[in-house]
Amino acid sequence: MTEAQWAALEDRIEALLDSHAALREQRHKLQLERDELQERNAELRKRLQGVIERIKRLETETDA
Repeated sequence: MTEAQWAALEDRIEALLDSHAALREQRHKLQLERDELQERNAELRKRLQGVIERIKRLETETDA
């Protein structure tokens, strides 16, 4: 291999390593975002279940 080929290969490896680092960072941020959304979803599901239970109680009270 010539010096120019070695330099090009080194440049390509550096670019790949930079891309890898950026993708790892992006993946980490997306995982955090997903975890926050899952937590929010669970909280909303719990609140919605409470609303449904209150509605059912009101329905049974009005039927009685």
